[in-house]
Amino acid sequence: MRFSLFSRRHAVAVAILLAAAAGFGTASLSVAVLGQPPAAPASTPATAANPQKIGEQKPGEPKLDGPKAGEPKAGEPKPEAPGGDEPNADGKVKPGPAMPPPTGFQKLSKVHDVWVHAERKLVAVDGRVCLNRGPLEMFACPQKTKEHESIVAVNSDAMTIHAALLAVGAKSGNPVSFNPEYKPATGSRIDIQVLWVDKKTGQRQQVPAQQWIRHSRTKKQLEYNWVFGGSSFFLDEETKKQIYQAESGDLVCVSNFPTATLDLPVESSQANADLEFEAFTERLPPVGTVVRLIFSIGKP
Repeated sequence: MRFSLFSRRHAVAVAILLAAAAGFGTASLSVAVLGQPPAAPASTPATAANPQKIGEQKPGEPKLDGPKAGEPKAGEPKPEAPGGDEPNADGKVKPGPAMPPPTGFQKLSKVHDVWVHAERKLVAVDGRVCLNRGPLEMFACPQKTKEHESIVAVNSDAMTIHAALLAVGAKSGNPVSFNPEYKPATGSRIDIQVLWVDKKTGQRQQVPAQQWIRHSRTKKQLEYNWVFGGSSFFLDEETKKQIYQAESGDLVCVSNFPTATLDLPVESSQANADLEFEAFTERLPPVGTVVRLIFSIGKP
């Protein structure tokens, strides 16, 4: 019954939300997603002339180029590794200003920054850069979990993202297993794009998530794709509640975890002395940079 509970309680709820979204007319959605502008309705010629991309501002909206959270002031020394959250003078890390909601997407939760686009089968999740140098076990984790070994902390729990992936048609498979022998995680291939605004140029940036990760020994970019293993539930004997195990931080992993929502389909150690991947520091924006992750179903 590993996912029967999930599909009844969460995927159905998401389907209801999507049905409500359809009432606003999905055929009239006008958004340029990842550089693919759709045909604009005849009644809105301005949209065709100025297509919006995910994370871009509408006319009159403030720019997304706030101060670089976590960076030292002029004349102050730059913090050394590890490259986790670096506090400002007040001891706190302050993320940059939030991106405007992605156009044409339906928000799934009042408390989590997760959206789906039913027609394009995309999931958008907002977060921030929480580490830009050092060894990794995750690419992305829910906030306030494993920021010390993840590049991105997302403004959501793992279960809502799992439900969003199901809602756009992704198929969960099985997490990695090690007994009696190693079996890789299975499930739909999930591609991840990272969007953010460059502070220096004010330009919107977009890269595959793999470009932010490299092998610790070879220094080469991560070449693997993630699969939707789907984590699992366990029963809390004290509360008698089902707990989704990826909530501990194992959302998008680069080290194999049986609790991962998304994992690499290749063997990758989670032992501290043998971590195989690290942050690709030279390609990463400052800690605190607000980002938007776009999840899509990749080709097998």
